[in-house]
Amino acid sequence: MTATARVTAVDDKPKYVKVEFTQGPESGKEVELWDYAGMLPDVSRGDAVLVTYDPENPHRSLPHSWVADPPFNVPAYGSSAITLLLLSGAVLGIFRRRRILRAATAIRLTKS
Repeated sequence: MTATARVTAVDDKPKYVKVEFTQGPESGKEVELWDYAGMLPDVSRGDAVLVTYDPENPHRSLPHSWVADPPFNVPAYGSSAITLLLLSGAVLGIFRRRRILRAATAIRLTKS
């Protein structure tokens, strides 16, 4: 669910960003935004932001712009690249093994 919120507190590092919902069923409730790969949005106190949150657990909130278009970060894209590399290696290994087993079976059948 997406609602508007107002930034109420920002740490200078930033380690946290607190927002207060100004719209929707959670209006008036203050929560900390979740980070995305250790990153938090660059906002100032008093800024208005669109926030996407889980209606069953409003504490799981992210800036809507990050949900629609996640920012570039090395951990997310790096882990995706490693996953693709390992998956392609596994598929190539399966095809190679099948080819070797077929060749071994053909040799055994012709020797008898």
